[in-house]
Amino acid sequence: MFGWFRRKKPNDREGLSRQHWARGLTRKQQDRVERLALEHLRRRSPTAAFDDGVAQAGELQFGLENLAQICAHAPADDWPEIVDGHFARMQRSEEEAAEWEVHSGTFAWAIEQLRLRLYPDNMLGADKMVARQDLPGVLTALVADRPSMLVTVSDELFVRWGRSREEVFARALEQTLAHEPVELEWLELPGEPVMRVAFLGGEGLCATAHVLRLEAWPELLGAHGALCAVPNRHSVLVAPIDGASIVALSQRLVGLAVQGCAAGPGSITPSLYWRRPDGRFDVQRVEPGEPGKSVRFFPSPGFVELLNRLQREP
Repeated sequence: MFGWFRRKKPNDREGLSRQHWARGLTRKQQDRVERLALEHLRRRSPTAAFDDGVAQAGELQFGLENLAQICAHAPADDWPEIVDGHFARMQRSEEEAAEWEVHSGTFAWAIEQLRLRLYPDNMLGADKMVARQDLPGVLTALVADRPSMLVTVSDELFVRWGRSREEVFARALEQTLAHEPVELEWLELPGEPVMRVAFLGGEGLCATAHVLRLEAWPELLGAHGALCAVPNRHSVLVAPIDGASIVALSQRLVGLAVQGCAAGPGSITPSLYWRRPDGRFDVQRVEPGEPGKSVRFFPSPGFVELLNRLQREP
């Protein structure tokens, strides 16, 4: 479940790809994923082509970043099956999207399927989603959980329902927490001194929404809240804040967040968040930079003030 943390990093001599959609793959591996994807799509559309992480097959476009991240975690012999399965699910998704269009106007039919999913706020199509921002830089989007896909909810459909945002988002969060289980695991980080961070991991695409209800795990919230990360769609990292030890732990958490976001699948953000005792989230911006360059960390003024105060305490 936490494979991106334990996975061996490729050796520099393997030639890591510089393509943004193929982070974690060597150039040779990237070429193979691209070739397998085109072979599959050209069985469907002979003119299928590929450009900068996006495959075009007829009128349809398919991003390859998540597919590349999934392959990076799997044995190379499994890649043909993974690629075929990936696009087969996408084809089923088109059929389910059509059914959603027909029936979703009936709120009683749609409401039981609603969930919340976290996305980066700069993702393609973000302006067409019904969403809010609980974590700065991250969208909490309203989606419908269909058998093989998630369908985003449009503003037009939301208006047709005639319900308040508060009601719908509250119901969607309840259903997400009930139907998207996560497991709590305490991870010991290598190095001196040994430090621990909590990992909430789940297989579902909406698992990271659990960060919005951390009070369900009282042991994760310290006297001063918690420092959190949501690097990808399956991972929430949490460090309770009780004392000055969070100063050193924050640097270790930055590294985990950057690594988890790069590995994916479903990259969200490398930034950290201070979950205040009152439930609000303050972003602690992280910029990974180019390969080989150091990560830049920009803590918020409020968090810096907290760290300074904790260091002064006996």
